[in-house]
Amino acid sequence: MVNKILVKFFLLSFSFAIFSCSSNSQNQEPYGTLIKGATLINPGSETEVIESSYLYFIDNKIISYGDLSIADEMPIAAKTIDATGKFIMPGLIDGFATLNNQAYANAYLYKGITSIIEVDGGRRGPFYENSNPSPDVFRLEGIASEPMATEKLIPTIDSLHKANIKVLLMMYALTPEQTKIVYEHAKSLGMATIGEQGITSYKQGMEIGIDAFVHTTRYSLDVAPREMAEAVANEPFSNDLNSPKWKYYKYLTTLTADDPGLLEHAKILAASDSYIMPTMSLSYLDLLEAQNPWDDPVASILDINDFDVKWPSEKLVESIGFRTKAGNRIKDYLNDQGIEKLSLSELIDLFLPPASNIFKSEYEFWVSIPILKQPQFGPYLYDSALLTLTEAELGAAFRAEWMLRIYSLKLHELRHRPANKALERDREKPRRF
Repeated sequence: MVNKILVKFFLLSFSFAIFSCSSNSQNQEPYGTLIKGATLINPGSETEVIESSYLYFIDNKIISYGDLSIADEMPIAAKTIDATGKFIMPGLIDGFATLNNQAYANAYLYKGITSIIEVDGGRRGPFYENSNPSPDVFRLEGIASEPMATEKLIPTIDSLHKANIKVLLMMYALTPEQTKIVYEHAKSLGMATIGEQGITSYKQGMEIGIDAFVHTTRYSLDVAPREMAEAVANEPFSNDLNSPKWKYYKYLTTLTADDPGLLEHAKILAASDSYIMPTMSLSYLDLLEAQNPWDDPVASILDINDFDVKWPSEKLVESIGFRTKAGNRIKDYLNDQGIEKLSLSELIDLFLPPASNIFKSEYEFWVSIPILKQPQFGPYLYDSALLTLTEAELGAAFRAEWMLRIYSLKLHELRHRPANKALERDREKPRRF
């Protein structure tokens, strides 16, 4: 059952598949691969740590492992890898991850992450399904971010399951009765469940049996007064600083470590069979060795050319989150031009020319922008689209290129303001001394 597999993912507690076999005799031909010298970590109910280990495998199956310092006899391997100073452990699992391009896949594998629960759409961008090599991918989709009729729940889950969604994100608007229906049906299909609760409390979600909860501030919602929690559930994504969500965030900062409600919630979480996934990535930059992510060795394998991976045009436009009118006009333009697939690089070419381009006049600049040739795409929609692209979280390569173009646009506008044009004319006039 996928459900049982994914539940284990949340703990990252895999045991090695150990296959017993006798040691190689001295007369055998060298075979398989031997890794020696690494610190081996074998997680479980009692985690095993071997400081100087050996691990022998054949055709991706582990045959034997042990302590190098006390081994009587070593396997005779066709290939031996000295891994002194490194670590051997089961593949890690990222329980809430995005996969937008091959560089993402490479980075996961480089860091020892061999399985991900993949979240896409909106600010996270579209899912890149053609990565090779790739971690194992278990896609996640949400249900009931807004109120849903009970009779629509099961058909929605069936549709997601048919689309190969393996993990169901049970969201704020589900009532306790609906939460039970959704959980039981997802379980019957072998789908894992993650909760972002609201109308249903986290305590109720644990009693129903939800496999895991995600995001520290989300699963802390039970420490808030119930009225506040329900207000957050009714408006969970607002960025208005006066919204219930932000009032709740401010409320969290007033709690002390010995707050009775906080301690009670912690005890309930600890005693339940549900797992929690803290938002630990937000603490990454607090690490002394991580002040600049580009100094991380993994940065060396990121490929800026992944900026040119093509996606279906309409899917890419929808995933970025343009306002409805702007998004529709962009789709109209792409349809008119017969553009069925589009990369991020080609997308931003529709809105702003490369920063390296030189224009002799303001007219020449504006007529070079393809999207403005769409008759109904006026200044308001254009500004809206620029703002959406500026706020989009579509990776470092995209942001670097886009901000260069935005900066170039600003310089262009400054050069062609009337006052600056007058200054330019003055500079060109001959001076009398």
